[in-house]
Amino acid sequence: MPVLLTVALLFISITLSIPCLLDSVSVLTRNYSIEEISLQEEQLGRTAIQADNQTFHYNPAQFTFKAGQIYRITYTPRSRFIIDIMEVTD
Repeated sequence: MPVLLTVALLFISITLSIPCLLDSVSVLTRNYSIEEISLQEEQLGRTAIQADNQTFHYNPAQFTFKAGQIYRITYTPRSRFIIDIMEVTD
């Protein structure tokens, strides 16, 4: 059992903690990635968006998305946490 817990802890550390720590440099220097996405209903989740085979995480208390809209999102490059959104109009 201790071996399984150690493996689980290592997996969680590698997949969650390390990308967030590496993104701290991007946050401090305000060097973010920008992408335009067109959202469909099936791409929206409670706290994440699936777009272009990538998962973008966001705070639902901070951002709201509407299906069928095009958004320009600013996000951290490694953990893909959305920092800012802007609705793109024609």
